[in-house]
Amino acid sequence: MRGAFDPEVFEQAWGDVVERHEALRTRFPDELGVAYQHVEAIEDSRTPLSVERVSVDELSQVLQAAVLYPFDLGSELPVRVSVFELGGGEFVVLVLMHHIVSDGWSLA
Repeated sequence: MRGAFDPEVFEQAWGDVVERHEALRTRFPDELGVAYQHVEAIEDSRTPLSVERVSVDELSQVLQAAVLYPFDLGSELPVRVSVFELGGGEFVVLVLMHHIVSDGWSLA
């Protein structure tokens, strides 16, 4: 993205998306060896947005590290959003979703 970026507005907008889609608020804890769905309450599913400043040269490495970080579906929500500020009014937004809450048809 290029231009003005307001993290609070973005965080609110992303929170609205998560609020509308239960799948994005669903954890999959394990009880006696059996996983089950647990939909978090809306107020418990909001996570503060952090903006990390990185250089253009670092961006590829930072994105790769973010993509490789595994989800813990028992204790974490199956979606992550990261914002990277490159400077000069340029930002990269990374949205990672575990395949348990997305499908190929929807992504296309």
